[in-house]
Amino acid sequence: KADGSKVAPPRSDPQRSVPQRSVPQRSNPQRSDPQRPDPPEVEPPEVEPPQIDPSTAARARTRAFALLRELSPLNAATRDSIWWSAQAAQLEMLAGDPTRAADIVARINRLEAMDASLGGARLARGFSALRARAESSMIPSEPTTP
Repeated sequence: KADGSKVAPPRSDPQRSVPQRSVPQRSNPQRSDPQRPDPPEVEPPEVEPPQIDPSTAARARTRAFALLRELSPLNAATRDSIWWSAQAAQLEMLAGDPTRAADIVARINRLEAMDASLGGARLARGFSALRARAESSMIPSEPTTP
């Protein structure tokens, strides 16, 4: 206290005290018990990917491409990271068709003419890889001689 007198600690009342309960300890299943063998390892079952109807897949692909085009019209006033990512995604979709290789290279050239950075270092690396794949698929293979 401020007047210099001491304050006595609170007395414990044996009738009001809360009894202590013991809490059972849970065993850790990760810990190895020398008296109990480890359970056998169970491999997860093999799950086959769902089979998608080709016409459903084609419709989904067409819709996805249309959404990407909406996100990135070529005449957009601003070209942010979403715009550049949508452009890259469109070209990735086209890359699945070897007959579109020349279109891919032409589009990348056009994008590069708009902005040499191609949306930043990460996207530029992606565009560069796309260009390389497209150009390598455009090289005619050597005819084989019997």
